[in-house]
Amino acid sequence: MRGARVLIAEARFYDDIADALLKGATAALTKAG
Repeated sequence: MRGARVLIAEARFYDDIADALLKGATAALTKAG
């Protein structure tokens, strides 16, 4: 994903769920490079 730009938008209605989803999304993006 060289040169790609990614925006993660989140709605903070349930903080615990939003934290887990954000953690998973950033881990997947980091793994993908």
